[in-house]
Amino acid sequence: MKNEDLKILEIKDKIKKLENELETIHKNFDFPYLDIFKKSTDAGEDVEKLSCCIIFEDLNRVTNKNYDQKTSGKGYVVETKLIRMMVKGDGGYDERAVSILEKNIGYKQKSKKYGGNISTSTFQQVKPKKFEYLLGIVLFKDGFDIFILPSKIISQTVKNKENGKAYLTGQHYGNNEEGQLHYNDVILNKHYLLSIYNDGKTLYHYNRENKTVGEIFTKLKFENIVNEKFSI
Repeated sequence: MKNEDLKILEIKDKIKKLENELETIHKNFDFPYLDIFKKSTDAGEDVEKLSCCIIFEDLNRVTNKNYDQKTSGKGYVVETKLIRMMVKGDGGYDERAVSILEKNIGYKQKSKKYGGNISTSTFQQVKPKKFEYLLGIVLFKDGFDIFILPSKIISQTVKNKENGKAYLTGQHYGNNEEGQLHYNDVILNKHYLLSIYNDGKTLYHYNRENKTVGEIFTKLKFENIVNEKFSI
């Protein structure tokens, strides 16, 4: 190999190391959830770890089942679903991840909390007959909103409008028991739990209405919340 070729390889190696260092800095201080955003649709395990290891102390991951998690006490069956908070750029093509601290996000068009320019607005592949509670996470680059709702108040089949129940739209042709759940007013107004901000080192409670960072967040108990919030 020629000396020129060796020098080119050395330069490429240095560039790669610098890129890795920059990504680490970016992830630690500005974009704590970069890995989940980068994985696109293949981020289920990371999301489950976020919910059972970071947010709730009594949720346990389950494998080889039709659901994601189970509580350690009463054994509630929980399904975790994710929406990445990304907004469309000019022309509706480019996308960027959104910070939970951005003041202009959340008060436009259709939704009281989120703008109508969000890239994805549904929790995907929801199967209400397979779980007792849905844990919905709307993930920002540096935080997340949490929603909890019982399967009993979700339509059990797609395109079936039932009074007082969250509407399930169709997703896969011929499958009437799996669909998409929009974060419409039913979910936002009745089942919004809390918001969390991550500064790269520590999690804090976040007040979305006042746009203020609060006290340090400590783990919650899923069973306590659903027992207090839902008497079912």
